[in-house]
Amino acid sequence: MTANSDSQIENILSRLEAVEKQNRQILELLAKLAVPVASALDGPLHCNNPYAYAKQLAREGRRAESLAETKRVSNMIMAEERAQKKKSKRY
Repeated sequence: MTANSDSQIENILSRLEAVEKQNRQILELLAKLAVPVASALDGPLHCNNPYAYAKQLAREGRRAESLAETKRVSNMIMAEERAQKKKSKRY
């Protein structure tokens, strides 16, 4: 190998190391963000947040068959919550 190709290889390796360092920093930032996002998903289950329902199913060891199933069940839960609120207002 020539000196020129050796310097090119060293240049490529140094760029790869820089990219790996950036990737590690990005992963660390994503890990810091994951905690608030996960806690936000633990909120009330309703049609605007079907993913919270999917997360609850996952905690229980189950999973929705599809996103449509998740939304359907989430909408059903929201309807039940609205019915309960109406009942409580009547009495």
